This record gives sequence, structure tokens and C-alpha cells, in this order.
Amino acid sequence: WSSDVCSSDLEMSEYMARQIQENPSLEYVPPVRSPQDFARNVRIHYSAAVDDPDRDPGEMAAPEPAYADLEQQLRLMGLDRPTRHLAVRMLHMLNPRGYFTQDLDEFALETGVPLAQAKAALQAIQALEPAGIGARGIEECLTLQLARKEKVDPLCYDLIKSYLLEISKGSYRLIARETGATIAHVQQCVSIIQTLTPIPCILRVGFL
Repeated sequence: WSSDVCSSDLEMSEYMARQIQENPSLEYVPPVRSPQDFARNVRIHYSAAVDDPDRDPGEMAAPEPAYADLEQQLRLMGLDRPTRHLAVRMLHMLNPRGYFTQDLDEFALETGVPLAQAKAALQAIQALEPAGIGARGIEECLTLQLARKEKVDPLCYDLIKSYLLEISKGSYRLIARETGATIAHVQQCVSIIQTLTPIPCILRVGFL
């Protein structure tokens, strides 16, 4: 992703809508026969949009999963019934871009459940495909996606946590000076971060 793409919420929404219409690979894949096959196909389907080697680094791919798909993933996780029901309720509170925006303490208080159970439900949602769903902010969204990759450089996590603004400005020298890393090292991590997307999915909230 790039600062130009992310500069306007309206432009981003319009861009994502066009991508969904133009890219057949972003269509919903229905459940298949076995739970194992379903989980594998979901993972492949949603990771393909982000990991496509032919995709422009500035281009964001946001799958459009159905709620039935997401709920099926929750059922396959082996959660206890109260936590799963809570996760389903939380799932339908996500905003159209897949973020959970309510304060978790307030959610626990309003639903009358222990905070630990609310956290467990949110963690279950954040373990779903596509990666990044259920995040509470862009940093967490990118971190959730990064955690699905193998052998990630720890500097990448530091850059997401503290230097997203500097990355958008191309201030690699400043980042290198403050982190003690070389400019080449910073650029290497930035190239990895640019394969992630701040919009993990598009949910049709009005059609539950």
C-alpha cells in the first residue's frame, strides 16, 4: 500500500469497490465437504490476493467474505459455546472494513462477560481468514498479517508499531538513524510491509 492510496477514505473505498468488481479471484469461495478442506481453501483463497507476486505493491486487495464463511471458520476452531457465541456477536459488530472499533472493556461490560472472555472471543476473530480481520487499528491489522508470514524480521514489527507515518513520507534515513538499522535494512522491511493491506476485507454490513 502507499500513502497516495491511503490519502482519502472515499478514494480508498471507491478503489476497493473497483478491485472487487474487476478481480474474479476476490469472489467468495463456498464451504467444501470436509472441515479440513474448508479451512485449507479459505486460507489459500484469502492469502492469494495479498501474496500474488504479480500484484502491484501499491495495490490493495480486500476480499469480500460472507458472514456464513466467517462463522463457519469460528465453528471449526473448537471454541467453547459461550466464547463462540460471543465471537459471532462481535463478528457482526465489525465495521465494513473488518475492524472492531468498540472499546473491549465497554463491550465486556455491556455484554456482562468477563474481560478475559471478551479478549478470547476477539482473539478467535483475529485468527480467522482473511488475516487482519478484527483488528482495532491499522497497526494491529498489519501486525496480524505480518504474524502469518514465516521468519519475519523483528524490525518489521518495530516499523509498524512506531514508524508508519515516516514510512509514508519515505523518511528512511530518519528511521535508520533512530533504530540503528542500515537504510538498506529499513527498505527491506518496508518492502515487506508494503505487501500488507490496511483493509483486510470488505463486509456488507447492511446485509446480515
